Amino acid sequence: MDIRLKQYWFNIKNSLWFLPTLMALSAAVIAFGMIRLDNSLTYEDLPFDWFLYGGQREGARSVLSTIASSMVSIAGVTFSVTLVALTMASSQFGPRLLRNFIADKGNQFVIGTFISTFVYSLIVLLTIRGTGDDEFVPKISVVLAFLVAVFSLGVLIYFIHHVSTSIQADYVIKSSYGDFQKILAESTRSEEKEEQESFQEAVKKAQTEGKLQTEMRLHTSGYVQRMDYGGSCTWAQEHNVVLEWLVYPGLFATVHHPYARVYHQAALPEKAADQLQALVRIDYQRTPNQDLLFPLKQIVEVGVRALSPGINDPHTAVTCLHWLGAALTDIATVQLQEPTLRDKNGIVRVIRRQFGYQAIVDVCFDHFRVYAKSNMYVAAEVLRALKKPLTLTKNSEYRQALKHMAEALYGESLQEHGEKVSQVMETDYREIMKLGS
Repeated sequence: MDIRLKQYWFNIKNSLWFLPTLMALSAAVIAFGMIRLDNSLTYEDLPFDWFLYGGQREGARSVLSTIASSMVSIAGVTFSVTLVALTMASSQFGPRLLRNFIADKGNQFVIGTFISTFVYSLIVLLTIRGTGDDEFVPKISVVLAFLVAVFSLGVLIYFIHHVSTSIQADYVIKSSYGDFQKILAESTRSEEKEEQESFQEAVKKAQTEGKLQTEMRLHTSGYVQRMDYGGSCTWAQEHNVVLEWLVYPGLFATVHHPYARVYHQAALPEKAADQLQALVRIDYQRTPNQDLLFPLKQIVEVGVRALSPGINDPHTAVTCLHWLGAALTDIATVQLQEPTLRDKNGIVRVIRRQFGYQAIVDVCFDHFRVYAKSNMYVAAEVLRALKKPLTLTKNSEYRQALKHMAEALYGESLQEHGEKVSQVMETDYREIMKLGS
């Protein structure tokens, strides 16, 4: 699938309107199907005719109109409650976390249920016609409308519970951590795979073998949301070149700076720039598609806001540090993707720029260090989060990144608080130094 179509599909399926629209269309199809069923049946022959609607035309219209009007009212209340929840989430957790609430399938299902019930009842209502012996009352369809209305009341209760849960900090943090795990699963390689050459080695080799170098620039500025690495490898093989990506998902790219460099021996085709541009999706905001750092930044944002004087919620900040420690532990048990992609013949075709372990650790704790200077208990929690992955990882680069962060944090706290630090942080710090050696 084209990378633009993938991103469009991602945006659509995570929008607030997509699932409710599908449910409303499904309700319309079901309504017409039930009406056709009512037209083809003789009610007296059914074994459950006692359960069917037994009133006349006006009564059926009254029931259906009541259900339809009540569903519209409840849907309006649902939208209002959702907007209030979004406003609270934006002020407490940050505007970037609104995507989690909009993409929440529970909220979409609730809104879709009320709209679908309204659409179904309205369509069935329009089919009631005739007078006397010629009147048509779709009894099975009316009963189904009643059952769906009862189900909708249950959905309303679920919605109240779900909203009250989804605006809690623990739920928001766990949701971001879930996004992180999904991206990490797609950004790792097998432990058994042979170690390949580093990014610097691959670039040096490409520069030596390629007679010509061409830099590509974007047509627009924005965040890199998605990159088609597989497609770029195929493109490089077809044109017998080596492609070096200078950007990665989550990075902000501008039209004035190159985003890719091509090492080639023959002239490139005229449409090479457009072909490469199609392999990169640029937009105005970051999304958790291939961006491993984005969900970590969301957790950090919740924690840093919690430590701000306006909110002053250290418990939430500690919870964020716990989940960041869990994320670092997950990283400790895997290996990140190779910096190079090879074709079927084993020739390096793509060199992708990646962030290292140090960047991951910095994203998790650099902002917390500002508050850790004045609060050694926050610094102590950061040290505990750093200690967790050290017991698992054998990667020297990762161990050094964790150890470097611990040294910087401990040194700043010692300078700020003096000997008081030894009572709170000394034990954890010594264990980190021992594990990192």
